[in-house]
This record gives sequence, structure tokens and C-alpha cells, in this order.
Amino acid sequence: HVIVPVNSSAFSAWGMLLSDLRRDYLRTSLVDLDDGADARVEALFSELEATATADFAEDGAARAPSFERFADMRYLGQEHTVKVPMAGAATLAALIDRFHALHEKRYTYRLDGAVQLVNAHLVALVEVPKPSLPERPVTGAPLAAAQIGTRRVTFDRQGAHDAAIYDGLALEPGMTFAGPAVVQEPSATLVVPPGHRVAIDRFGNYHVHLGAAEA
Repeated sequence: HVIVPVNSSAFSAWGMLLSDLRRDYLRTSLVDLDDGADARVEALFSELEATATADFAEDGAARAPSFERFADMRYLGQEHTVKVPMAGAATLAALIDRFHALHEKRYTYRLDGAVQLVNAHLVALVEVPKPSLPERPVTGAPLAAAQIGTRRVTFDRQGAHDAAIYDGLALEPGMTFAGPAVVQEPSATLVVPPGHRVAIDRFGNYHVHLGAAEA
């Protein structure tokens, strides 16, 4: 089952415009996670959050950022680190327990030694408003009204076939057709080999059901 978005030639730009704003802040500070380290860790992240808030304000962001905290942690003396999400770890002991579990999951073992924070990693996010997608109108026109012709098309291993040619802008939600077919849009072309079935959803996207021409 393959979904081909309508106006696929602009799909990347559409995604870019709807992506939330994100900045990552990383500060290296070796902190032995023993008793009393809570205040040092909190101070590290509070400083990063203040910096992120000021940066987004300077850029003219419409709202304040939300934050996700991560800690790059290791056993004392190790070279490599494990990135540990801090959400839900209300205490330092809970964070260390999560590190032990993630280290064991990745490397198959855990140690009883001291644990050290290497990097404080802050992800700052500002949500971008998401407009509602317009639904394609349904007029009740038959599928034949969207077909603009037939031509001989070679489909690689399937060989040459007479393929129905459809105007993608005229296809309506609920319409279905089988390959061999070609759908033409002003800036994109969808080639449907023999044996596959296409259905149009309420937004005009193409749902290609592979090997289901007779379904």
C-alpha cells in the first residue's frame, strides 16, 4: 500500500513550511551524579533554557518554546556515552536507573560504578500553526470524465500495454481504477503498472494497492 500525495512535486516544501521550529543546545560539563548533583544539573539546563528563550524571542517567534531535556551519560572512565531522555525522571536516582537500563539495552551489560553526565542536551521547540487541509469536492462525475485518452506505454518487465491516461485534477474522492494507467498533474506524473489498483481519498491523495487490481 503506497500513498502518493496530491501535488507531490511541492510536498517537500509543504513539509518544510509546516515543520515546527527547533533548536538544539548542547553543553559539555562533566558532572559526577552523586548526592548533591541535582542542583548542578538543574542549573545547566536552566541556563540553556534561558538562552533558547532569548534566541527565539530575538527571531520574533510568536510564542515561547517548549523544552525537551536529554543527558549524555556514561560510567565513570568510559569514552562513549548514552543519550538518556529526562522526561518523567523526577529524581536523579530515577535518571540513573534509566541510564543503567538503556546502557544494558545497547551494550548488553550494566555496571555498579559511578555515573557521570557529560553533555546537557536541550531541544527547544516552537510549534508552527497547522492549517486544515482542504478536502477535494465530489461532484458525482464518472471516472470516464477524468480520462483524457489512451496511449501505448512500456512498463519495464510488464512490457508494453495500452494505458488509460487520467487528469489528476479531475479525479474525485471515491474513484478507483486499475493499471496500466498514467495520472498526469501539472507538475507530476504517477505511473501505475498493470496489476495495481488506485483509490482517491478525500484530499485527493492516491492510494496505490499493490497487486490488488481485482480487489
